Amino acid sequence: MNPITMKLVVDDQILQALREDITFEDVSTASVCPTARPATVELIAKADGIIAGLDVFARTFELLDSQSSVLFDVADGDEVHAGDHVGQVRGDARVLLSGERVALNYLQRMSGIATYTAGIAAALEGYIVAHAPWWQRILLAAGGLCLIDPKLTTDLVGVAVIAVVIVLQIVLRKPSKSAAA
Repeated sequence: MNPITMKLVVDDQILQALREDITFEDVSTASVCPTARPATVELIAKADGIIAGLDVFARTFELLDSQSSVLFDVADGDEVHAGDHVGQVRGDARVLLSGERVALNYLQRMSGIATYTAGIAAALEGYIVAHAPWWQRILLAAGGLCLIDPKLTTDLVGVAVIAVVIVLQIVLRKPSKSAAA
């Protein structure tokens, strides 16, 4: 992300989220870790998807403590799978504990949007398992749009519609000539 946009727009959003999360003092962190001590946190993907928002994730910790360091093994736009090592955060344990909720909320939301957008892109490209005729593309696009709305009902409908198309593609797929021989 452009550093000017980060400072002028995104920093305010991150700070607002941190203020909402830590209204007076982070009592949980203070009780577990009353004094400064170095710590390292490993960032592991909990689901398959497209990663997005790494710069916002890192900036959350930088705003809390400029001595924090974040190293990533992936870049925005990369595909990740459940269990993949995404990165590492080092710094004062109190900073890591205080910033983790906000940082992860941004990362998960932005990665979710990127993942659902990839589903819509597949609909526009015309295939997932096999070439998709126009009516399957419409269903894939509709399913992807349902997934963008953050409600359980629309998520379930979106996943169901996309799953139906994938199953149809698998069932209706013609065997290749080499498999038939």
